[in-house]
Amino acid sequence: MSLLRDFDKLASPLTVVRPAEESMTKFTAIGRNLPKVDGLHLVTGQAKFTADYEFDDLLFCKILRSPLPHANIVNIDASRVRKHARVKGILTNRDPGSSAIWEPPDVRLLDNKVRCVGDEVAAVAATDPFSAADALELFRVEYQDLPRVFTPEQALSLGAPEVRAGGNLVGGKPLTGGRGDVIRGFEEAEVIVEGNYSFHGPNNTVAAAAMEPKAALAKWEGDELTVWLSTSTIFKVREQLARFFGLELSKVRIISNYVGGSFGSKGEDAGRYLPITAQLAKTTGDPVLTVLTREEESMRTRHPTSTYVKIGAKRDGTLTAIYCRELLNKGPYEGKIGLMIAAKIARPVCQLYRCPNVSYEAYSVYTNSCFIGVAFRGFGTPQPTLAVSSALDELAKKLGIPTPDLMRKVHAKAGDPMSEPGFDHGPILNGEAYDECIDAGASRMGATSLGRGQGMSLFIHGCTEPVIHASAKIVVDPKGTIGLHAGITDQGAGQKTTQAQIAAEVLGLPLESIEVFAGDSNLPTAVASVSSQVTWVQGRVTYAAAVDAKNRLLEAAGKLLGVRGSDLQLDGRGWIRARAAQGGKMTIRDVAEGTSTPIVGSASIMLGGEKGTPFSAVAKENGACFTEVYVDRDTGGIEIEKIVFAQHVGRAINPRIVQQQIEGGVMQALGHTLTEQLVMESSTGRCLNPNLRDYRILTILDVPEIEVVMVEKPDPAGAFGVIGTSEGQMSPVAPAIVNAIQDAIGVRLFSIPITPAKIFDVLGNSK
Repeated sequence: MSLLRDFDKLASPLTVVRPAEESMTKFTAIGRNLPKVDGLHLVTGQAKFTADYEFDDLLFCKILRSPLPHANIVNIDASRVRKHARVKGILTNRDPGSSAIWEPPDVRLLDNKVRCVGDEVAAVAATDPFSAADALELFRVEYQDLPRVFTPEQALSLGAPEVRAGGNLVGGKPLTGGRGDVIRGFEEAEVIVEGNYSFHGPNNTVAAAAMEPKAALAKWEGDELTVWLSTSTIFKVREQLARFFGLELSKVRIISNYVGGSFGSKGEDAGRYLPITAQLAKTTGDPVLTVLTREEESMRTRHPTSTYVKIGAKRDGTLTAIYCRELLNKGPYEGKIGLMIAAKIARPVCQLYRCPNVSYEAYSVYTNSCFIGVAFRGFGTPQPTLAVSSALDELAKKLGIPTPDLMRKVHAKAGDPMSEPGFDHGPILNGEAYDECIDAGASRMGATSLGRGQGMSLFIHGCTEPVIHASAKIVVDPKGTIGLHAGITDQGAGQKTTQAQIAAEVLGLPLESIEVFAGDSNLPTAVASVSSQVTWVQGRVTYAAAVDAKNRLLEAAGKLLGVRGSDLQLDGRGWIRARAAQGGKMTIRDVAEGTSTPIVGSASIMLGGEKGTPFSAVAKENGACFTEVYVDRDTGGIEIEKIVFAQHVGRAINPRIVQQQIEGGVMQALGHTLTEQLVMESSTGRCLNPNLRDYRILTILDVPEIEVVMVEKPDPAGAFGVIGTSEGQMSPVAPAIVNAIQDAIGVRLFSIPITPAKIFDVLGNSK
């Protein structure tokens, strides 16, 4: 423990702001920087990730991918592959199982058409990964080249080639929404700002670049399928595989004990490598493992966007109208996710700011881009936030109002409607701490000198999906061991630890008394580890299950002691004692041994959808990011000198874990803003830098000290007042830096990544 304490002292500064009446002394397990429950397994190499599992008869899968962005497959000659001594399984578009639909309505497991460079063409399973890779060279594929489109503008033009059946506009129409009369709002405006902003658009993008590449290991036993998988959505993936293979859910098991990072990229939209792996395992009768290469990893990315925004206001800063139009480059697949991403334009347009007249339209567009837009940390919110926050900073400068003062005037308040496509019931905002976050950030920014500038941005991000089913069990076995059972996955964000701390707090026990069973679809259904919802939603269920288990423990102890359960209490050290000064006592183990069956506390929740309870209110990540930059006018070089990130956290279950999430999110957002970009060659549709050598992720030496301020205002619906905290950082960093650069040089940038060449160009053009 001394080593852990010493390490904790090395952590970067952390400030926690909470109401004066709030005290953490009443808590024993939450609000404390306790070590992760799986930390020892992780640092000693005992944790088993998907690729660590071994079987004597294990086969290794490699996938042949298209060199063309759009083509018909005329013929696949696999005769030489079949002669390879180490190849045990082959899958082409002519083999059984390959024609089944994976992505409705028209995408087969292996299609007769490829729609992007890197599209799946065929696959092999061999006795070792090197032989599998060599075997791919033996295929002979004849293609018929087809016209291609790489940008949304090209794909929506008259006469454009059709990427998917039914047209290139996902859903056949733009996603629209808003409130009030936006035309009248602009007529009433005394000042109007507008601009076009590019988030790596129109056809470049950024990678998730998780430490562990995607991997799947499939094994059949009769008609039952078990998959060890690097995923954050085990129950959704189970449904996908059951549908694809025509199985009952009980016949499919997904195991995901450890995940080496995800950032949203390892959900149910992770790609066809998963069903290909399972199909080869079914064909060969042997377990099959697929581990994607970094080049393959680079295909599933964040949606590049082009966003036009127009904002009207009175001279005192009162907003009168906001209009926003966004084009998303979807790539050729995952249309459902594309519409969900497009819907998040509502967050910075309709939710983040108080404005009576709002209108938005978002176009999710199929293209032949080699980058397939999927779920990504921030889930559609960073792109429109760049545009709206930059435009509001421009508005503040036109009005002569300091940006922090304008933000105080126009930000959303608790009780405001949180309208968003998919949330038809129109929930309201549970709570926010924008004023506190603005004050905390602004007070930490000093005066600037020549060449330096400061900028800020607010943010908002959801803490739940539209439809939720979550459950959990607390099981006290006959030996007195207390287990928390829930099918959550932990991608390194500490989900297992925070859930265990919630249970420990309710039960009045030390954290080490709770054993966590997670990452398995045979466990109680849990929320997917996405949308920052595990702590806010699953935490509520864990809390309720722990309360149920506590009551059942006390009731069982009461029967053994001959008293009422309500007259007993847990003392925090494993004993159950009478509340009165005189009375019996028993250990939890004594109670467990004295009952004939395990003591089980359980809870379940259904929110949203046709069968669930409507959301009356929703929690939202919210806060403010402040930056200070130095710009070298001679070279265009930029240095980030200071970042203050103030975030409303509800109540931090484990402050150090929350701090690490915030800092990690800020670092990732910095990379997306400054250095990271996957570049697609416009003539071939091929990615030019699909590796970590040429795709520049910031190192710890590139990142300034990030001062984190956590504002604690407990959320009324969260367990102990908690809300999610893991994704909001992706949205405000880029506009805060764009705004700081404008403050430093007097010229605004309209696209990221921000490079010295872009700054040098705008400085030259402004002279």
